[in-house]
Amino acid sequence: MGRKSAVKTVSAILAAIERKHAWHQPELARAVGVTVPSLRKHLLELSEIVPLAERRDGQEVTWSLPRGWDAGGLRIQTATLWKIIRVAARAPRSKDRDDLLSWLLRKNPKFPSLGRIESDIYSAGEEQRLPLVEDAAMKRRVLGMQYFSETMRQRSVSVQRVLAQRPARFVAFCHLRRELRMFRVDRIQSAWAEQDAQFIDVAEAAVRGFVDRAVDGFAGATTGDVRDDACSFHVRDPEARWVRGNLPSGM
Repeated sequence: MGRKSAVKTVSAILAAIERKHAWHQPELARAVGVTVPSLRKHLLELSEIVPLAERRDGQEVTWSLPRGWDAGGLRIQTATLWKIIRVAARAPRSKDRDDLLSWLLRKNPKFPSLGRIESDIYSAGEEQRLPLVEDAAMKRRVLGMQYFSETMRQRSVSVQRVLAQRPARFVAFCHLRRELRMFRVDRIQSAWAEQDAQFIDVAEAAVRGFVDRAVDGFAGATTGDVRDDACSFHVRDPEARWVRGNLPSGM
């Protein structure tokens, strides 16, 4: 078989699997016009960004995509791409954010410089632990952690909501206290997924209410006889106008 560029090979693979969503590996190699080892290399790379599934039956290997999937999602219009870059630039700085922006800007060298856009910076602890918290929320896995508040304590929590602004916080059902609690990511000393623990779902309305009444990350108790107290303070004009526009979220 003749040599083909990587771009042409990948394009041919995507076109083939859009026509037919399941292919035997040798059959697909013949359709694309490459050797089986070359095809396999590209398929393994593509499986990082495309939902390709490999199935083995003895010596027979089949590659497939979910029905209804098409490669249109990989082709992003320039205007949409610029929106992605802008949103990423506003996100708190971290290695993941910087790597993504670097990759996007290499692909689009005509995009204006982002040097004048300032964003928050995650601490080293936030950058390291936040992906674990996000995974626990999205995959509905119980998060185990060594957490420091007044003292160091091991906790098991079911993460309900991640509040990614700085300082990064999350709302979780605490398996120890049996109620919703607010936690700071930078106070996690170590964290892990608890494989055998049962994730506890809390009603969306209860989570939303807890978040809405939290003032700058602090919320009252959700169980027992403890109630939220209403507090007030007075500021004269014209200073009051500034205060009104700069109150912490939840006030």
